[in-house]
Amino acid sequence: MPGKYKNTIDWDRFWESETVSENMLMGGRNMAGRLARFIEQYGLRRIADFGCGPGITMFILAEKYPECEFVGFDPSMPVIEKNRARAENSGLSNMRFEQDMLPRIRTNEKFDLVYCIATLHYVKDIRGAIRNLYARVNDSGFLIFNYPNRFSLHAYRNQIRPDDAENRKRFSLILNEKNLLTLKDIDSALGRCPKNFWKAVGEGPNRENNCVYVRRNAAAGAK
Repeated sequence: MPGKYKNTIDWDRFWESETVSENMLMGGRNMAGRLARFIEQYGLRRIADFGCGPGITMFILAEKYPECEFVGFDPSMPVIEKNRARAENSGLSNMRFEQDMLPRIRTNEKFDLVYCIATLHYVKDIRGAIRNLYARVNDSGFLIFNYPNRFSLHAYRNQIRPDDAENRKRFSLILNEKNLLTLKDIDSALGRCPKNFWKAVGEGPNRENNCVYVRRNAAAGAK
């Protein structure tokens, strides 16, 4: 995948040395609890995480739901190899990890649930990415993702110092307004009106970190 990190930092180098922080663990645990509501309510069995990183959420869910299949996709081989070793050592045969990258997804597999969290922030062709993610969702399945918007832009501009070269590069697409989305953009790209994920899991709004879900064939009993 030549030039795969041209719009952000070198994630291979990052994951070769990065250890999972307490903030990562907390975020992963919280997301696992939220996604568990969808898995249980709708009987979802095949779940994919695009941009899985260390797979914190996936490992929690794979242990909780041994009858389900979990697949993590990430462009970084160092983090994939770490995840494969951990899954094998943990005896979690219901999960696997593959190399893939947004916006042009190589896999043709389809899933009952596709989620993409804290990943679209690094993708320039964000509309193409969500269309390709949606194409990997089974009939009556769900796509869940968060995305950068104008509120994210203001937050990042306020939080990232002018001399913080690493984070200014890491979030350059947002800071330069190259990949901001609106709800109208999502509706136009997917042909479905997105619904508020935070509201669906009983939490308050978070405009700086907007997260939505879209269901295929939403008329078939979607709530």
